[in-house]
Amino acid sequence: MKRMALLVVALLLMGGCGAIGMPGAQVEIDWVDFVHLNDEQYTAMGSEVIAGPEWIGAELGEVAFNVSDNVKDSSYRTKNGDAAFRDVGTPIFEVIDSPGFVAVQDAAEVHGYRIYRAEAARDAQPVRYRDMDFADVVKVEFHEGYTQPSLRNTLTEPEEIDQLLAFLDDSQVDSTFSPAGQEQFYTMVFYRDAPLAQSI
Repeated sequence: MKRMALLVVALLLMGGCGAIGMPGAQVEIDWVDFVHLNDEQYTAMGSEVIAGPEWIGAELGEVAFNVSDNVKDSSYRTKNGDAAFRDVGTPIFEVIDSPGFVAVQDAAEVHGYRIYRAEAARDAQPVRYRDMDFADVVKVEFHEGYTQPSLRNTLTEPEEIDQLLAFLDDSQVDSTFSPAGQEQFYTMVFYRDAPLAQSI
């Protein structure tokens, strides 16, 4: 009897383990912010912003299905029209002179658009501060606020921009720093003569 009980427990455990790894299992999926268009998946960029609305081109398509609200199947494969967090009907636009990049309207972003990059365009733009080429920066903007950034200051004189860059280069990380009072969130945007600007 004891041996039979152990066999039943072992079978239950094996069955449970198999169910966990089975395709189609119902799981909580941690989606990245993406849109899928023309057989290409585009992932949201954290460091690129549109340099201005004049760089937004034609509408390429729209979101047809929101996966984060509807998909619990771990074996689901994304398809054209899918998006992680965008509402159905959200238009997707081209970024002029920027193959591999698309834009979606988003009030929480500088200039009102979120930029998405295709995997094929991975090396087209630097994504970290230390990788940026500052030699041809023509303007720097300071925006305040996280969810609806508002313009606070603009630098356009080469001397001002050089002073800022020198200040940033000389800065040191202080792991002991703790802000006094309420924290403020600011974004610096570095513009070149290009459709995409880099933000920090």
